[in-house]
Amino acid sequence: MNAYQNSLAHLSEELKRLDLLLHIQALQSRKQHQQHEYEFATIASASLLEGFQGLVMSEEEIDNLLSENLREHHQYSNLDPSDLMDALEKIGVQIQTKRNASLEQGVYLSLPHLSYLFQLTPFEEQIVLLCLAPELDRKYERIYAYLQNDITQKKPGIDFVLSLLCGSPEEKLAARRVFSIDAPLLKYQLLQFSSESSEQPVPLLSRSLKLNNRIVNFILGIGQLDEKIDFFARLAQPQTTLRQAQGDAWEQVQTTEELKVRLRSLTQWYFQQSQQAREKLIYLFQGNYGTGKRAMAEALCQELKIQMVIADVAAMLNGRIPFEESVWLLFREALLLPA
Repeated sequence: MNAYQNSLAHLSEELKRLDLLLHIQALQSRKQHQQHEYEFATIASASLLEGFQGLVMSEEEIDNLLSENLREHHQYSNLDPSDLMDALEKIGVQIQTKRNASLEQGVYLSLPHLSYLFQLTPFEEQIVLLCLAPELDRKYERIYAYLQNDITQKKPGIDFVLSLLCGSPEEKLAARRVFSIDAPLLKYQLLQFSSESSEQPVPLLSRSLKLNNRIVNFILGIGQLDEKIDFFARLAQPQTTLRQAQGDAWEQVQTTEELKVRLRSLTQWYFQQSQQAREKLIYLFQGNYGTGKRAMAEALCQELKIQMVIADVAAMLNGRIPFEESVWLLFREALLLPA
């Protein structure tokens, strides 16, 4: 099977898979409501909906929203839950096969790369996708509100996420750990709780989730700096900060030829190794002002064809966020760009 052409093609197919999953959830939810002689946002007479647009949603409206991404796949329309489950499994296999082909062919896919950078499990990646969907199409706000039986709940709540992605109460209980402060989603600030209050703490299941804005931009291929650090950091291409844009950057480095050769050789060796080996390479240049620390860093970045993030430490110390958080965000930014 062919690889994906780009990240957008991959995300488009992931959203089709998500729509199938949500459609199944909608059908199951209606069945449960019918058993209790109650159906959320369903009114028998269409005329009664007049004047309540935005406050109630019909089943037909939700079905239309969920089928938008699947209209070219006629076999997915008007199916019962078991048929939709088969279709869900089929598209899941298709996505994984094309992802594997993309990896083998060196095609960059932003969502899998995010999972690689922060060691996300497939379950955690699906949570990221659930939170990304409303950032791409506002129809998901209406769908989430419908499925959560709350017109004001336009973001995915944790209870909804666990019910959607877990197959049993035992799985749902075990999966709560992905929302602990030391698990990747919160540890690396990929997600945040959107209904958090220090004065009135709410149960975990009552909280809703929002994808961090910088992570949204990363997945969409927007390489701008995190808005939290733009008051003390800037992005630069190495050659724009060198005195000579043309020629060998190493000529600007005021140090011995032996040290230059050793640095370049060590760097080239690391970048011929695995991705994990490359990420362990860290240089710390120490010395008085004017001894060439920045020129050396610029020369290395130019050789490796990567950007630089330049930070003002004085501004970090006097900034609006704690210094430790500034440092942490700075290094996360370098990882995301990369730089």
